[in-house]
Amino acid sequence: MSITCKQLFSGIDCTIIGNESEEVTGVAFSSNRVWPGDAFFCIVGTKVDGHTFAQDAIDRGAKHYASYRIDGDPNTTPGT
Repeated sequence: MSITCKQLFSGIDCTIIGNESEEVTGVAFSSNRVWPGDAFFCIVGTKVDGHTFAQDAIDRGAKHYASYRIDGDPNTTPGT
């Protein structure tokens, strides 16, 4: 079964960087677990902002990344 990036992140309030119509082969939220063709989901955590690792994920072969921040504030953590 194939799924596009747009289908995968449908219903999630995030910004997708990359071609939304391309097929995604996997999803990772840790850049050191990205495989070529994956989508990387950047999450702002309580200790680390996943956006910091977006370039590393791209270097490892991520085709897309989805960015999630509340109110566009990089210092805001979901649930706070």
